[in-house]
Amino acid sequence: MSDHADHHPFQAHHFDDMDQQFDAGKLGMWLFLATEVLFFSGMFVAYTIFRVNHPEVFVNAHHYLDKWLGAFNTVVLLASSLSVAWGVRCAQLDNRKGLVACLVFTLGCAGLFMGVKAVEYTLKFYEGVFWAGDYAPPAVGSHPDLTVAYATVNNIAIGTAVVGGLLIAGGFFSGLGKQMRGWVLLSLGVAVASVALGIVGAQGIQSIEPHLESAQNSLKSALGFAVETTEHGEHGGTHDGEHDASHQKASHDEGEGHDTEENEEGTESAIAADNSPAVDEDLEPFAGQPIMVPGADRIDPSKIELAIPTSNERRYEGIFFSIYYAMTGVHALHILGGIGVIVWITGRSALGQFSHAYFGPVEYVGLYWHLVDLIWIFLFPLLYLIH
Repeated sequence: MSDHADHHPFQAHHFDDMDQQFDAGKLGMWLFLATEVLFFSGMFVAYTIFRVNHPEVFVNAHHYLDKWLGAFNTVVLLASSLSVAWGVRCAQLDNRKGLVACLVFTLGCAGLFMGVKAVEYTLKFYEGVFWAGDYAPPAVGSHPDLTVAYATVNNIAIGTAVVGGLLIAGGFFSGLGKQMRGWVLLSLGVAVASVALGIVGAQGIQSIEPHLESAQNSLKSALGFAVETTEHGEHGGTHDGEHDASHQKASHDEGEGHDTEENEEGTESAIAADNSPAVDEDLEPFAGQPIMVPGADRIDPSKIELAIPTSNERRYEGIFFSIYYAMTGVHALHILGGIGVIVWITGRSALGQFSHAYFGPVEYVGLYWHLVDLIWIFLFPLLYLIH
């Protein structure tokens, strides 16, 4: 009876002490995170294979993504990772108010992230930028009317703001004293309302993007880097342009006088590949060799070369966005799962259930959240910053 009285109220009966319980729980969390790494590694392998085989397609396709929104989300998740780590420290120091504040801030950051993703996904769907065979983007250089898309995201913002406000109000009316329900409603309301704030913030970033691009180009020029201008697949820097020009000139000098044409019964036309743009990677083994077209007249090489990247992009850019939606979509599901667990931990923290003697669940959730942040740190450059 005395032994039972000495036990911590949250100590499970099958552990000798709280330290053993904490170590066992942490080991279990690390094993779970290892399975998560294996889960995401399959998608990273698919990304690597297709990018190695079709790098030019990935370079073209990534221009449909907004790097400034991706950068904003990266900063948001880094801030949330800092706050959850700070929350663990507050639990170790018996600082209940600090712990609750850190967890609520983390939930707000999670809502901001989801709001930005809602804007990105909605705009892509209205532009026709889907996955695989459903990929049907606007023509290069065109600017489709996205009035309906922005109206949709504004409606989402209004809806999440109203729902979040109602949840926060419900939390206060339920009582925040010793009521778990009140704190759960309050923290969940903060996360939902932050989605609306993320949508508004994303549109604000899009409105100042020309200034951000100008500042970036000015900084690059000041540091001596080549300035790159991009727009939905039309890309190229000054250095790349000079390299291509010199390469084409060298090809022309080397292949001068090699054009041949044979016209006999059962004629074949041979067209040399000199003075022409770089061919598609799949056709690279044939570069510089005559292209034999049975029974045909002489063909304009420029028409052949212009047709190659168009068909290649349509064929493979859909695969890029299949990978994009798979990786970012699964990551977003992990964000939603993290929101649910942090809401539960916030309620328990507000009731004073964690202290220096028992803070394991806070640290376990923190480790999970760090992994979610770490995965995004890889996704951002691999998807948004391709060169």
